Amino acid sequence: MISGIAGHAAAGDSIHTLELAGALAAAGARVTLVMRGNRSLTGRGRLRVVVVPALENKMADMLVRPVLFCLAALWLAVGSRYDAVYIRDSIFEMPVVKLLAVIGLPVLLEVNAVTSADLCAGGRAPWKAALANWVQRKSCRGARSVLPVTTNLAHWLRGMGVPAERVVVVPNGVNPSLYYPVGRKEAMATLGLDPLRRYFCFAGNLAAWQGSEMIIEAFSRLARHYPDIGLLIVGDGSERRALEIQAAKGRGMIVFTGVVPYHRVPVYVNACVAGIGGGWQSNSQRLQQRYALTGSSALKVFSYLACAVPVIIPDIPDLATAVHRARCGLVVSAHRVEELEGAMRAVVEYPGHWAEAGWRGRIFVEREADWSHRAHLLLSLAARFRKERR
Repeated sequence: MISGIAGHAAAGDSIHTLELAGALAAAGARVTLVMRGNRSLTGRGRLRVVVVPALENKMADMLVRPVLFCLAALWLAVGSRYDAVYIRDSIFEMPVVKLLAVIGLPVLLEVNAVTSADLCAGGRAPWKAALANWVQRKSCRGARSVLPVTTNLAHWLRGMGVPAERVVVVPNGVNPSLYYPVGRKEAMATLGLDPLRRYFCFAGNLAAWQGSEMIIEAFSRLARHYPDIGLLIVGDGSERRALEIQAAKGRGMIVFTGVVPYHRVPVYVNACVAGIGGGWQSNSQRLQQRYALTGSSALKVFSYLACAVPVIIPDIPDLATAVHRARCGLVVSAHRVEELEGAMRAVVEYPGHWAEAGWRGRIFVEREADWSHRAHLLLSLAARFRKERR
């Protein structure tokens, strides 16, 4: 496995990589994980970790990073026998994809976003988006199998020229051994929260594409009628300062926790009556275009459900389809703040009904959204490639 993420970060890309690597090893695979920046990471059992250093200078790091990954891939490929290489898609990993194709090692390339759409949503220059689109296309066409996390991304890949037989949808998942239900009062006591208050939770990267300002607006509206509610915003990101300013002007108790260690996040989730997803778009055309391309398979939503906490999410495929099917939460318009407020109001007014929905979410996770389910699918692909090479 090759991933350009920094192993110490508590962000979704780090969690995805580390949890999937652990699940593959637990399923019986011999896994070597190549990642950047954190020398304290160590392997365990059948999981070996190789650290590629990250440079402090951003520009120098961007230039050196592909070279280091190519050298690491060459060293590992020559020294050991691998059935396949799993790479988390990034514009910086494209040279590695091409190199491994020359060597003859099958590449499983995870695609979790349209990079050019992310850059546009963040207001980056058009030429950067165009360059990212070209690089991502080259990577995807060079991989033996491309693994989008949503069906929307699968459609985009096929439209970009990736043969349909190479595209396999592998959604995100969750670790139900770490994220599991704990009594709400117990969790609130652990965090020192007011036991008489009912909290909602948003846990994740405070980036522009989350639309978190719409969550704060909906919450502030509801707090006028229910002064005993609260909102926990768990995480950090580029939008935090703007969100804090917005929260100070609104109503209700809103707590910004900052970065929380991954293993502590379940405590915050369990303290809440509902978890709120990301992807709220209000009147942002850029965000609407982004989610039309990518859909959603947000880690945070699976995490809420694993804790038996009902979810409130925008109507974005594929996640909305899963929530509807499992009857584990509310799906409302991604554009209308009044619908988000109404969903939060429903949880406050009918707590027993939505608590039952949360337990249905836990059953859904155990049945089909455990990381082990994703790992077994990847192992079946690797086994197929091994037979083909023989």
